[in-house]
Amino acid sequence: MNPIIEVMATPEEALKRLADIPSLKVSADAPLSLYTRFAIGGPADVYAETDNAEAFIRALSVARQSGLDINAFQLVDAEHSHAAARQGR
Repeated sequence: MNPIIEVMATPEEALKRLADIPSLKVSADAPLSLYTRFAIGGPADVYAETDNAEAFIRALSVARQSGLDINAFQLVDAEHSHAAARQGR
C-alpha cells in the first residue's frame, strides 16, 4: 500500500526539492538572527524565501512532505515570504 504523502528522510532531500522551485531562494543552516527584529535565533536546517505566491505555496507543500518540524512560516507581506524548518529532535 502506497502512502498518500511520501516523507523525505533528511533536510538534504528537502533542500534538493526546494531548489527545483523557481523564484525560491533556499539556504541550509541559515542563521535566523539575520531575519528577526532583535537579531536572535539559531540556524534553521532549511530556510526558504520568495516574493512569489505560487513558489510560497509549493515550498509549503514540500516542507509539509519533508517530515521536518516547521518552526516558522511567515508571510511578511505581498512581496516577501519566509519559511524555516528544523529537523525533528
